[in-house]
Amino acid sequence: MRPGSRAFLSIALALTSCRQAELPPTEGLDAALEGAVARTPEMEPADLYKLLHQGWLGPGHMAPSVETARRYLDEERSRLASSRNPEPGLEDLPGPHGLVRVHLQAWPAERDDMLASAFVITAETIVPDSQSFVRELDSVGGHLERLKLPFDEDTWRAFVVARVADGLPAVHHSDSYRMRYSPAYRVVFRSLARQPPQE
Repeated sequence: MRPGSRAFLSIALALTSCRQAELPPTEGLDAALEGAVARTPEMEPADLYKLLHQGWLGPGHMAPSVETARRYLDEERSRLASSRNPEPGLEDLPGPHGLVRVHLQAWPAERDDMLASAFVITAETIVPDSQSFVRELDSVGGHLERLKLPFDEDTWRAFVVARVADGLPAVHHSDSYRMRYSPAYRVVFRSLARQPPQE
């Protein structure tokens, strides 16, 4: 752990009212995190934070009604742009909850009723663990050189400290990420996302 890491973690855990002893960072990286970085290597700090936030804390939205969730899906589908990356139907998210991003580019519209219901169930039932999330943010900072992302550890830690001070809010993707990757997805429990068979 770099010299500033312990100070960062102490501040972060205090801000989230954690009184437990500091835990050491994990030795390895979550395979889902490495896969996401390989697929979208031009992430900025906001995009990496968003990936981890979704995996550890859930969709990051108040649970709407199924009808409202379906309407939002229809509106987003009407604006879909062609993605420059081949999109997997399901992309595993790092974290303990078994969540995935369901990419709309690869998801058949006729299954959107099921997807809207899965999103609402996930948003209603996810149990966030902010303390573990903060530890994960700190741990990932020590692996940035290995991940080969286009920002350094100091930039990451400054971004994270600001988000912790704000109460760990959900954030939007960076403008550059949206321009490059055209993200369009829903975060749901993998167990609720049943992919149709490949023809």
